[in-house]
Amino acid sequence: MNTTEQSALQTIRERFVFLATGGGAPPATREFVSHAVSGLDSLVDTILARQIWAPGNPGHGNAHGEPLPHSLFTYGTHYFGEVYKVARMWRCPFSRHYQKPEVLERIIAGLRFGEKYVRPDQPRDGSWYYWDIMYAGSLLDHLLVLGDAVPEDLRQLIIEDVQHMPCKTFAMDRENGITRPPITSGSNNLAVLTTGLLRGLVLNDPQWIKTVMSQIPIAMGRATGSEGLQADWSYHFHGHGINVGYGHHALSTQAEWLYLTQGTPWQISDNLRELHVGTIREFFARNVWRGRVAPFSADRGISSPGAIYGREFLGMLMLGLMTDLPPQDKEVFRAAVADYLRSVDQEGRPLSLTEFDWVTGLMLGSVPKPIQGDPKRLGGIRYYPESEYLLARQPDWFAAVRMSSARTSTWKSMLGGHVYSSSIAEFSIALMSDGREYDFTTIPTMNWRRIMGVTRCDAIEPPPEGYGQSTFSSGIAGDELAVMGLQYVLAPAGQDTLRANKSVFVTPQALVMLGTLIRCDAADPVFTTLFFAPVIEGSAYSRNGTTLDIREDGIHEVKAGDTLFLRNVGIHLLTDAQLVVETRRGCHADLNDPQRADPMELQHRKHYRTMFERRFVYLIVNHGVGPRHGRYGAIISPGAVPDFASLQILQEDTHHRVTVQKGAVGGEVRFPGDWRKKIGSSYWGAEQHQWGSIARWLPSDDADHAQLEIRAPRRFARAEQSPTEIFLPEGLEMENVTLKTYAGQPFPANILSTSANGTLLKYRVRKIRHSP
Repeated sequence: MNTTEQSALQTIRERFVFLATGGGAPPATREFVSHAVSGLDSLVDTILARQIWAPGNPGHGNAHGEPLPHSLFTYGTHYFGEVYKVARMWRCPFSRHYQKPEVLERIIAGLRFGEKYVRPDQPRDGSWYYWDIMYAGSLLDHLLVLGDAVPEDLRQLIIEDVQHMPCKTFAMDRENGITRPPITSGSNNLAVLTTGLLRGLVLNDPQWIKTVMSQIPIAMGRATGSEGLQADWSYHFHGHGINVGYGHHALSTQAEWLYLTQGTPWQISDNLRELHVGTIREFFARNVWRGRVAPFSADRGISSPGAIYGREFLGMLMLGLMTDLPPQDKEVFRAAVADYLRSVDQEGRPLSLTEFDWVTGLMLGSVPKPIQGDPKRLGGIRYYPESEYLLARQPDWFAAVRMSSARTSTWKSMLGGHVYSSSIAEFSIALMSDGREYDFTTIPTMNWRRIMGVTRCDAIEPPPEGYGQSTFSSGIAGDELAVMGLQYVLAPAGQDTLRANKSVFVTPQALVMLGTLIRCDAADPVFTTLFFAPVIEGSAYSRNGTTLDIREDGIHEVKAGDTLFLRNVGIHLLTDAQLVVETRRGCHADLNDPQRADPMELQHRKHYRTMFERRFVYLIVNHGVGPRHGRYGAIISPGAVPDFASLQILQEDTHHRVTVQKGAVGGEVRFPGDWRKKIGSSYWGAEQHQWGSIARWLPSDDADHAQLEIRAPRRFARAEQSPTEIFLPEGLEMENVTLKTYAGQPFPANILSTSANGTLLKYRVRKIRHSP
């Protein structure tokens, strides 16, 4: 090992210790971390008080405090994580436990007790994640934070344990990195490689770092399989579709790699750094609004500022600001931090920096201030076709729309948590107008069967994986208009069937929600939720300009044509509905599987069974029992000035075609149906013959043309080259396009044949001029 490598190893170790403990942090950081460190000090007191202290007893040092069967150690607890909290505070210069010998003695005893469970001759029961990632990472973290304070015999035992990991799903060695299964992109591969980096730091062996760096381009690169960064910048988990929980972990790990290795021989390449920043700029930063990670993008997780995903996101941004990056990259991080720091609490008050976790506080105290950026850099409307997901960020409101199909399903059993009777991915919409809609008390008290955008029959329970058999699901977006359509089919084995044609159109001022042909075979009624939000006391609630009395729970009948104002959201109804005011109670324990008696994280246990109470307002359309032609419709305009009059809506009774137009801009959803004659009533639309399509049109550079965009949803999973036939309505014709043939016969002049693989097709369309 040469001098340069030795110096680089020491630099990375110092940076790691700073992130873990604040060692080397400037004194000025105290104001940012004192509140959070005080809370962690109290948590450490709880752990130490619970720890079994009986020298000579087999349970001596047990930080769990109760008898710990091997099966419980490997499933129901994160034992080493609890001991590590104590270790970090022992090394943290801001903690009252800093460098205390009696605390160190407790840490060593806790490590000795836990180490016996992970020896190479012990059963490898429990989740593979523990044996392939968690245990190795946690044990190596201890060695780095505690340094020479770890007795040599214990250090050697831990190193021997780690040398036999990973040991279930993955295999990795010093010379070849991950050897089983083949290295791919995504969070899990990156986490395994991180244990290789830690090995190099602990063993003072640069070969480990050289080896894992050779595979980092694959783990940090775009997905080649079912997990990781998709072509449209969204993040998939195990092929189930969007899951930013795992995505946040991947991005946070990437950010830590960038920070730790920058300026060393092993720093991340420029193209991977640009990919990391692009992923944050194009997706993850857009998926967070005023500190709230978009609800339902992490399945049941709704993250408020300071919660797990919020902390992780802000942490990765701070790492970006602390790393020596190009100015254009810094601007992305500053914009996202500026937006995050606009967070408000339940009463609408700005959150203080002390309400964030202490590690983020350390980093906030270590970068130049004030942190200024322009959140408008992250604004606009984006659709992610790989994930069937849309984000709309405007100065005063935010919306995320998540669809589900046989191609992108939700995974509701993540981390052992499962929300029973929820339908969180079947066209769910998360709408925020200031951030107070979602906080720590919203999760357990909201009605998970009445999620905005979802059409549901309570008698039909989605399968454990929580997805329907929908094959028509897609969209197109631009900053002036987005169009999304889902032909929803939910038919669990042995249950009845629910069907619905659903669409949503998004402009910078409004969302238009439309649905028809809602059909169901069950004996229970079908509901569509148009809007829900916690009641904010002191806000305005009215119907057609008359104040609504929402002081008591109850149901208000509202009619098509009515205009409602619910706090700061205007809603113009296109169908009859019911406004429900409801007081709800619940606790976090109610959301999880029975085997999750308590959360793994000690700091959450005091709130786990706390009963919260919130009042909600829901806007519901009751389609009745056994509907065959159910419908719903609403224009929702967040903010003080509603935008209803400028939107023109054409909706056919059969819902084969839906068109929404605002001035010269418009969009259309043509749902799959029977073969039928072409329909030319939509001047700037395009009808996809038989299979359905999504279309959007924009003004062209002259009055004689328009820009037409068409997307054929990925219906042809087994035959992506099957032809898609598109009829053009009267008044339009294709320009500079050679028409193909179908079944050996020429196409009529107004039919275009294209490949039906979900690709966005763009055409310059010419208006047909008729002689007077």
